[in-house]
This record gives sequence, C-alpha cells and structure tokens, in this order.
Amino acid sequence: MTLNFKSVGAGVLASLVATGANAEEMTFKPYAGFDLSMISADYKTTDGVSYGDVFADNFLGLNPYIGADINKNFSVEIGYMRTTEKSKDLGSVTTGAGTISGETAMKLKGFHIDAIGKHAISEKVNLLGSVGLARLKAEAELKLTGAGSATVKGDQSDTAFRAGVGAEYALNDKMRMRGMVRYMHTDFAGTTDNLMQYAVGLNYSF
Repeated sequence: MTLNFKSVGAGVLASLVATGANAEEMTFKPYAGFDLSMISADYKTTDGVSYGDVFADNFLGLNPYIGADINKNFSVEIGYMRTTEKSKDLGSVTTGAGTISGETAMKLKGFHIDAIGKHAISEKVNLLGSVGLARLKAEAELKLTGAGSATVKGDQSDTAFRAGVGAEYALNDKMRMRGMVRYMHTDFAGTTDNLMQYAVGLNYSF
C-alpha cells in the first residue's frame, strides 16, 4: 500500500500557510493520548529469498504521545512506539546429527515527531494529514532447538520519514478519538521496503 505524498504534503503545507495567516488566533493547547497500532512490514527479497519468510510481518503495539494544538489547523506531536514480540516458525531440517528446528522472534520500538495539518469538515470532525520522522529499532532473536541448539540475538536501528492520513472526532471539549494510517520509509540494513502503521486511539486536551 502506498500513499499519495503530494496530497499529504500539500495538505500539511496548506495548514502551515493557514497558521501564518491566522497568527492572531494562535494558541498553545497541550494534549496527551495513546494509539493502539498494528504495524505491517513489507520485506525485501534477496537472491530469491524474502525476509518475510524469516521474520513475522505483523506486530501489535502501543503508541503513547504528547502534543500541542498551535491553532485549529495545525498541531505538533512527539511519541513513543513499542510492539509486542512476534514469532515465526522456520520449520525443521533433518541432518545426520538429528533434527534441527528453528524460530525467529522480533519486536519494534522507537520515537517519532510529527507535524499534523487539520481540515474541519464539520463541527466535530477533522481530516488529518501528517509528516514527520521516526527513529526505530528492530530487535530480533533466532532460536535453534534439537540437534543444534543455539540462540542468536541482534538489533538494527533506522531513521525513517513517515507520512499519514486520518480523521479525528471530538467526543466532547476535551476528548478526541482518531484513526490514522501512516507510511514509514524504512530499510533496516536492506531488509525492508517500508512499514505501514494502522492506529486508532484517544487523546485528552488540558
């Protein structure tokens, strides 16, 4: 799945212009929230072998964040994301020494900062467009059992551009519910093309 970066960028740029045009209406309204996320990894293929055959490609996670509404059209956020560990069975191989079974496990974590543009379509509903950066780490483990038991651990970090679209609904003056879909351009040392984040959550304004 890909996003139209020109549309997302144009929406955020329009919000930035609106922020400047309405400087007299600027406010600083802090908020905090969390999203429940599903992260989907799009793996690369090397020499005919996909890394998706080695590692799990879907991860569930929690994404707490804090932010501030600069005005009704523009917000900024920083947050932290962490997923649960997901395992993938590699099957087994029988050799002269016996049967060896393999399994990998991986989890993701990281920080992000986003600029979010907003466009109201009703009194309670805003369409959202975001651009930002994320610093991510993938932690992986390989377990071999049977005739050749061993455990190998490693991690890889990556800085990724991210962009997203979504919508938010005001439950009341303080509480908002929102859903977002974000694209993150990751590489992780040549193993992935991108990550997609599907998130839904709540935030509270102070």
